[in-house]
Amino acid sequence: MSAEATGARRTVARPFFFKIALVIAATVSLSLAILGWVVIDANEETLEDLARSRQHLALEDVARSVEASLRSDEDVLETIGRVIVATPEAQADAIPTLVASFVSGASSIDAVAIYAADGERIDVVREADATTSLPPSLGEEQRDLASAQGSLSSVEDDGSVLSIVPLRSSGGVTGFVAARTSLGPITQHIEALGVRHFGNVEAPILLVDGRGRALAGLGGGLPAVPSAYATGLEASRAGSYAEIVGAGSEARLVTIERVDLRPFRIVVSEPTSVVFASVAELRRWVITAVVLGVLLSFAVSWALGRRLAAPIAALVTQADHLAHRRFDRRVVIDSGDELAVLGRAMSDAASELSTSEARIQKEIAIRTDLGRYLPAEIVDRVVLREQDMGLGGQKRAVTVLFADVVGFTPLTEKLAAEDTVKLLNELFTLLTEIVFRHGGTLDKFMGDSVMAIFGAPTEQADHAQRAIACAEDMLRFLDTGNAGWSERYDVKIELAIGVASGECVVGNIGSERRMEYTAIGDVVNTAARLEAIARPNQILVPEATAKIVGDDFELIDRGERELPGKRGTVRLFEVSV
Repeated sequence: MSAEATGARRTVARPFFFKIALVIAATVSLSLAILGWVVIDANEETLEDLARSRQHLALEDVARSVEASLRSDEDVLETIGRVIVATPEAQADAIPTLVASFVSGASSIDAVAIYAADGERIDVVREADATTSLPPSLGEEQRDLASAQGSLSSVEDDGSVLSIVPLRSSGGVTGFVAARTSLGPITQHIEALGVRHFGNVEAPILLVDGRGRALAGLGGGLPAVPSAYATGLEASRAGSYAEIVGAGSEARLVTIERVDLRPFRIVVSEPTSVVFASVAELRRWVITAVVLGVLLSFAVSWALGRRLAAPIAALVTQADHLAHRRFDRRVVIDSGDELAVLGRAMSDAASELSTSEARIQKEIAIRTDLGRYLPAEIVDRVVLREQDMGLGGQKRAVTVLFADVVGFTPLTEKLAAEDTVKLLNELFTLLTEIVFRHGGTLDKFMGDSVMAIFGAPTEQADHAQRAIACAEDMLRFLDTGNAGWSERYDVKIELAIGVASGECVVGNIGSERRMEYTAIGDVVNTAARLEAIARPNQILVPEATAKIVGDDFELIDRGERELPGKRGTVRLFEVSV
């Protein structure tokens, strides 16, 4: 269809905005009637919701203030903890000086205590004029909570906050650091928030600890945590609490919420006499507006509402068809306005989506079939016609990994042929997922062994690190796999793995009728020879690969060794798993 024909077909004969103008004029009165009925029947609930929203905003501000204050102190302690853990044992004497520099830079912390893993205090670093006292030891519950949560803040008997952060290393929790801070800054901020949210209204904001003690808040004549709030404080342990407390002129609208992962709850309250002060005036205005609106708009709104409902319902039905992928359905609307244009557009969309669906299904089938033979990245490039399908390759720095099943021949003699195939398929599926997880390219399966390439077809600066991490994961996941294989096949799989890095040619190797994407070069031969001499569940790498990864992995020097089929000796390293 030509552009002119399309434009003519979608010309608006009767603009929808004209109809909307008529509908709005008629439905305003109906809206007022509905609004009047709702407001008259539930105006107190509406005002209460508004007050609740205002109180929740205040609660959120206070919670953010409390969290930011405590988080700031915990961030300082976490930084101190990382410094302590990262400081070599030979330089342990420098730790107090380092910690003191952080303490002097923290506005709310003037002393930090360092504790051993059993909770006993090792040292206290404080500023010259600091008077803050810190506990001589940490209880088991405090240590467990701090370790589980990553940090712990608790309120002490004097109203201060004790923050505890665990010291973590690769071996687990090795100790703790703690500091005590005052709630004074939080109190000042809460008072400012109370004035900002409630002005001069008597609406105290209280910060309450886990034992129901008022720690900070805006005055306003409310006793510190009245007994009437006991039920709310108990209920708020599991979440938020909202209720009207008291009766008559003494009634108050109360909202209580707890601060996530902190031993605090926040209480906000307002007198109901203030919250519902405008109810009477609101009733008079609503009744007047409703009566006038109903008299003026009833007849018009009834007629236009019925007329507009039919095409909208048809559009909703068509939208439901599209949502449920029923692309063969069409909608016809003869209203001559924008709704008719929308209906035709939705029908056209259904037709286009039907065509696109078939195209997508075809592409998925092609990708699935190609994925059985080629690496995923090559499949994407082939489908997009971006992959050079000619024979040849290019030089690339890569790392090659060979993983071979140790003692496969005895396994095949022990198992039936069908079980051998099932076992290999399960093993190769596991190894393939691990290769893909580390960004590698699965080159090929060779009997009972796997070859993978890292750094091609996509260049990877850390290809050696990825390959070794992949090899480590292969051995780790064998434990899980062997649990099932031992039960089903009465066998235990062990792998010998060789990893080598260097330059080689990667690309399409073979003939014009049959080719495969692979790597050719000495690095491939080296990786294969290393796998051949590796012991069960051993990962061997040459010196070239060891230099690339540096200290990223724990490597054990196995000395010089001759490799079958290669001249001279090669210095080998074993990856400690």
